[in-house]
Amino acid sequence: MAFNIEFKRTFEHRPWKDRKDRVKADGPDGFNVRFKALEADLDTLRERFRDVSAALNKVATPVPSQVSVSPILRPTGNEKQWWIGVDGSSHIPFPETQSKGIVNIPMPTAGFITSLTAVGRFKGTGFVRFEFFRVDPTKTLPDKLAQLYINGAASDDVITVNAPINRVQIDPNSTYVVLAEGNRSATGEIVQVSGLRVTIADS
Repeated sequence: MAFNIEFKRTFEHRPWKDRKDRVKADGPDGFNVRFKALEADLDTLRERFRDVSAALNKVATPVPSQVSVSPILRPTGNEKQWWIGVDGSSHIPFPETQSKGIVNIPMPTAGFITSLTAVGRFKGTGFVRFEFFRVDPTKTLPDKLAQLYINGAASDDVITVNAPINRVQIDPNSTYVVLAEGNRSATGEIVQVSGLRVTIADS
């Protein structure tokens, strides 16, 4: 892609000669004329940089950033807590069949939230429900930004589920948390949450 952005210098310095040229402000060879010519060239350069910046901004693709956390899910109230493995993943502990917990998502101070992703191993008929909340200290109730489910499968392969979010602007005064509630119908089923990820766009 050619932008064809050019700059041609117009100022040309004509050297003064000792003991021949007199310093003067006005006239065709005075300081005022010469510095005005330099000023014009600098203004043109400024405009060219603006053109380059605008052209690059048009073709630049914003790269989303991601916030990833190990799902160390803290128990809520009297709910059955998740068991935390040495790898940072959370499991429903045997012989329990359900667990509920919450994890804080450390967010940047600016940007737009575009999705929530959960990763884990889920074998059997169990499921996990994830709810993503923004907790504004000035409000009585939190704002639910997203909800997603992971259902059990026949094998224990890693499963990734994504919930798109319609560009929610980050509020640096709020706290962001994910609430995870897991259930299984038999103690032999696998319900393991190994990662949570929030995708953020810068514009």
